[in-house]
Amino acid sequence: MEAMMAAIRGGDYAAAHQALHQLPEVDPAIRAGISAFLLALSERFDEAEQVLRDAQLPALEVIVRGERQRLARWRDPAADRGLSATAEIA
Repeated sequence: MEAMMAAIRGGDYAAAHQALHQLPEVDPAIRAGISAFLLALSERFDEAEQVLRDAQLPALEVIVRGERQRLARWRDPAADRGLSATAEIA
């Protein structure tokens, strides 16, 4: 856990992702959620979305899609067409 947190503090999200998978005591659903966020922060969005689909965590998929869109808008202001990564809450 310490290696993962140190990597996060240092901004090395790929290393944090690798360290996360060395922790056997993490609940699988929690691991999937954290893994997806770390992948998204590493700009590995397709992998992040796949992890969340496999773990059946659709609410977190919305967040990862939103991060992908935020990054696109940050890099290219012309890409700013509004936030379409939303989901209706019942």
